[in-house]
Amino acid sequence: ISALSSAGVPFAIVPGVSTGFAAAALAAIPLTGRISNSRVLFATRHLAAGATSGLSGITPESTLVLYMPGRDYRAISTELLANGWLSQTRCIIASSIGNSAQNLASCTLGELSELPRMPSPVLMIFFP
Repeated sequence: ISALSSAGVPFAIVPGVSTGFAAAALAAIPLTGRISNSRVLFATRHLAAGATSGLSGITPESTLVLYMPGRDYRAISTELLANGWLSQTRCIIASSIGNSAQNLASCTLGELSELPRMPSPVLMIFFP
């Protein structure tokens, strides 16, 4: 939006459903809960030019919806465990949500590094 506005390019915003919400609905999991977690954090792991933003400081009090996680599932698991997440934390990996190739996989954070890599686009949801 900023780039288009700065360049004087007209545009329209068409509201839709975020893939994070769509994947949670498809997996039938709540993103928040009055007993388990009261926050949801939407984050991306990879920035422009392939830089990794890292996951330091993201603590387990929130559901984490991780966009563009990349293919290094072990690094994600290692970083979250180092931030206090439990290995039993549940994880949904969603691939190609919203089209005929969509796919979901489920595991725990401790099992994440052993899962086969799913085709992009992928997002992950970590929740209690």
